[in-house]
Amino acid sequence: MPRLVILLFGPPGAGKSTAARELAAEHGLKLYDRDDPQWTSERQFRAALAAVGQARDVRAVVIRAGATSTARAKAGALVRATHGYLLDPGPDVCTRRVRARRRGDLVASTRAVATWYTTRDHTDAVPAWPGHLEEPGTWRPVRLTQRGTSYAEKRKRYGYAHQLAREAWKKLLPLPCTVCGKPVTVVMRWHLDHTDDGAGYLGPAHERCNTGKAAAKKNRLAAAETRRINAGGNWLRL
Repeated sequence: MPRLVILLFGPPGAGKSTAARELAAEHGLKLYDRDDPQWTSERQFRAALAAVGQARDVRAVVIRAGATSTARAKAGALVRATHGYLLDPGPDVCTRRVRARRRGDLVASTRAVATWYTTRDHTDAVPAWPGHLEEPGTWRPVRLTQRGTSYAEKRKRYGYAHQLAREAWKKLLPLPCTVCGKPVTVVMRWHLDHTDDGAGYLGPAHERCNTGKAAAKKNRLAAAETRRINAGGNWLRL
């Protein structure tokens, strides 16, 4: 039988487990669900998924949260998925289902729903779960660089236009670093700082400043948004 590895993504309460059990029963697949008691740690679960990716004739269905295209791409590469689908019924439905479970992880699961919807993106255009298995090739995860940024995004931000802009800014040095404010000189290792949307440039920044800025800013914004939703979202009140 041909190799078959199906990835199901979505927040808690999206119906991933139900869909996975139906697929497993219909197609004779082994189910990999992190919530099963046999998996005592994320490291152990990832080791099992790595074994799935290395097997030639495996037939499995794997459940992962996969809020971002980067997370989905990494999961797809780990298990060498043949299919990938997204289950996204909306935060209200997910929260209602999480409450209906009446399990001991209500608070953690509800917060996980909020975090998932705060960080989600659709860069890879992963298809919605249609309710039945489709032909292979329905989902092609984005190709990642070593740091987890897609090659398409890298090309857009660091192509020929970026090189021309860097040369133009280089002629204006020394200038204050856009992150720390200290001088950036020609002899230093420096980057050209992008605007948040990647459409323009703010000016030169020290390499160490610019490298750490993006991750720190993203973490701060994500945490602030999650706190805002947790405090003000009616659907999150326990």
